[in-house]
Amino acid sequence: MNWDLSRPRESMDELTGIYPEMVRYFEGWGRRGDDGYIVEEEGRSVGAAWFRLFSAEASGFGFVDEEAPEFSIALVPEARGRGIGTSLLSALLDLARDMGFPRISLSVAIANPARRLYERFGFVKVRDDADGYQTMFMDLDPA
Repeated sequence: MNWDLSRPRESMDELTGIYPEMVRYFEGWGRRGDDGYIVEEEGRSVGAAWFRLFSAEASGFGFVDEEAPEFSIALVPEARGRGIGTSLLSALLDLARDMGFPRISLSVAIANPARRLYERFGFVKVRDDADGYQTMFMDLDPA
């Protein structure tokens, strides 16, 4: 949510105050369908990518269906443009395939430059959502 460096960064408390449904992305972490990676440099976390399954009744912003986990990624500003996001995305897609998921989804601001990365990997737009966001998905089964 804090991808645009020209805007003031909001704390997690501020973000969950604006979007209370954001707690769905981390509350009760460790259930079936939760997995991800953290990248550390010199003992400091600089990036993370994760996915989580949602139900139709308690869905995420990029919900497609109950069989498609929703992907999320975050990098500290100084880690951007160094290939870390590309490596995280690639590793997470491999993990989702290995776990047998048929597809994966995400929500991204249309203006977010990361959207081009997702398109290069094969994500396609499902729909335009409110407030300038898109839901995208990618088939993980090559058949």
